[in-house]
Amino acid sequence: MRRHLAALLPAHLVPSSFVLVDRLPLTAHGKIDRTALAPPAVRRCTPRTRRDTTGPGRERDVAELVATVLGLAEVAPDDDFADLGATSLDMIRIQAAVTARWGTRLAAADLMDARTVRRLAALLDRTRNGARGAGTAPPGAARAPGHPLPAVRTVKGGFK
Repeated sequence: MRRHLAALLPAHLVPSSFVLVDRLPLTAHGKIDRTALAPPAVRRCTPRTRRDTTGPGRERDVAELVATVLGLAEVAPDDDFADLGATSLDMIRIQAAVTARWGTRLAAADLMDARTVRRLAALLDRTRNGARGAGTAPPGAARAPGHPLPAVRTVKGGFK
């Protein structure tokens, strides 16, 4: 099912787990009773994780950071964070941890494109060498409190 959905949906929209149920529980009003549904078993480890956990220094550091954020013992270089059960909130936590550890501010779009340790380490290396990703925050985007971003006047006279 994942393979079929992966062909139809963007990677971040493909569910990380599926639960087969005989029928959906309904409330008295005929709506799905979400509280009566069993929680999905989140897969927090893949077979690769136990075999291939070492890599270059940056990959090893990124793997440790991601494992800590996701609450895992280890993460392999090519494990997709979504397959490991990472949510959008976990991705924001990874983004914040990267900023705190290396001082590199990554845009959410770049992080979503680099959802493995290997790709995230490569993105960090490119960013540290002066290259910017498609969604990397532009210089000066982070402003100190009390210093607002300038407004941009549009053609129709409004402000963005």
